[in-house]
Amino acid sequence: MKTASLQAAWRCPAARRPGAPPACGPAAPPGRLAGARSAQRHRRARRRHHKAAAAGSGGASGGGGDAGTESAEAAFAAAQSCMDLFLSRRRSCDLDAVINYLPDTVIDRLIERKRAKREEAAADAAAAAAFGAPQQAAQQAAQQQSALSEDDDLNFEELVALAQPSDLALDSYSARGLLNTAPRSAAVLSSLKLAPDRFLQRYNVVACSGEEMVLTFDLQLEECLQPKYRGLQVVKRWFLKGITGEPACPGDVPRKPEPCWGPEAVCQAQLEALQAGDAAGVFRFASPTNQAATGPAERFAQMLQSPLYRPLLQHQQADLLRSVQMRPDTALLIVGVRSNLPTQEPGVTQRVVYSWTIRLQGEEAGPELANCWLTEAVQPISQNLFGGRL
Repeated sequence: MKTASLQAAWRCPAARRPGAPPACGPAAPPGRLAGARSAQRHRRARRRHHKAAAAGSGGASGGGGDAGTESAEAAFAAAQSCMDLFLSRRRSCDLDAVINYLPDTVIDRLIERKRAKREEAAADAAAAAAFGAPQQAAQQAAQQQSALSEDDDLNFEELVALAQPSDLALDSYSARGLLNTAPRSAAVLSSLKLAPDRFLQRYNVVACSGEEMVLTFDLQLEECLQPKYRGLQVVKRWFLKGITGEPACPGDVPRKPEPCWGPEAVCQAQLEALQAGDAAGVFRFASPTNQAATGPAERFAQMLQSPLYRPLLQHQQADLLRSVQMRPDTALLIVGVRSNLPTQEPGVTQRVVYSWTIRLQGEEAGPELANCWLTEAVQPISQNLFGGRL
């Protein structure tokens, strides 16, 4: 495996001069903000109503106040309508309609977060210009300011950037299967109404790269506003709370690189090979760039005996602590390892945390490896980062 220094980008906003006025002017009075928020909710209610009427799915979108809007059929229709948006996307703006499946409270929270980040970016840009910050820092502040649109509404890219798990739970599987590119296919696996206000819809999804996974749509029944003659009414409607994934075949471990396996499966295959002391099995899932830097296989096996990687060989236990989709073609996995190497404390073995950088291979990797996830680098990081997890 290729050793590389761990790089972390820390964004340090430029300091604001003490006593300097805020760059974006005084805050609006609370009453004005409340009125604007109410008007936004009214506009969203009308948009949802018109979209539902045009799609002919009034029951799934909260049309009327009868029990049909709270049924499992209505939840199924809402999940399917949302999936159809991902399947039919051509551009990122085609997913802006997904925002209609979020509760008003979540949208209001994201808009407030967007406004605060935009004001902070504007203040940083003004401070950088006032104090003559280096050109790179000034450009970074300007880019942060321009990344968010000026209006008080949301688009899908802003939603993904601003959302926290409490707003909308998304993971690396949903990023690869739906968010980054349209999937090749999606088929319903199962539907389950866990509670009167909770519904799960599971899909078998084949990502654009060919990776196979199972995605679960988590829906919650909540109250919202809906247009009524010369006014609005409160109805209950199914809203999206999260999209999370898992391998299509849990427990199965790949024996060779194939497009159907995701980065988590590739990491698991290498961990099992390391536990068995199979250097060739580990080397098999290294990318061509990695193999060129660490090969041939005999040299790679010798590298595994070095102090950096010796804790991985014949380890007692390995746990995937975190999986992050850094870019559409790059995944970062954090793995905690309990080695078989003794420590000074009797009966306690060394515990080390490693990072796996796994990249989706392009056509340049050759016909057999194109669209396969393969390991670019493995490097040890501070075991204190996840202290006590193992």
